[in-house]
Amino acid sequence: MIVRIKSVYDRVIDSIAILLLIVLTYVSFHQVITRFIFSNPPAWTEELSRYLFVWVTFLGVAIAFRVGAHLGVDYFVGLLPKKGSQLLLLIASIFLIVTLAVIGYQGFTASQVVKSQLSPVLRVPMIYPYLAIPVGMVLSIIEVLWNLFYKAPRKGMSPDGN
Repeated sequence: MIVRIKSVYDRVIDSIAILLLIVLTYVSFHQVITRFIFSNPPAWTEELSRYLFVWVTFLGVAIAFRVGAHLGVDYFVGLLPKKGSQLLLLIASIFLIVTLAVIGYQGFTASQVVKSQLSPVLRVPMIYPYLAIPVGMVLSIIEVLWNLFYKAPRKGMSPDGN
């Protein structure tokens, strides 16, 4: 049951990221066309593309945790015995969760500071762009916990590269 819920959750996050990336691509393309053909790009395109890029980036961080795409050095982990590598994975995951939580908390604090400010051109509350930080960190923590408890730890490479 939990695997099915996680699968739906993953599809929702992926769909949101894809939709935002499509809108970002369209808005950026619109800006380039209006700048180079008409020499008059609308001001809202730059601001919207910046905010969309921030959201896509922080959603992408969580997706990268899910698929194991973040940079990691697991060569030495592969040299350890199984219990040692599991312990190291647990310790690294705890440090990672604490770091993500601190970043998320600070992002939430920053979003509260700017919640009454409006963006210069779009006139949307600045809390919306800033909320990408805590949302992305919470989603990343979920992925780290999922990888820790529901996925088998990845085997490191042996010294001969296999």
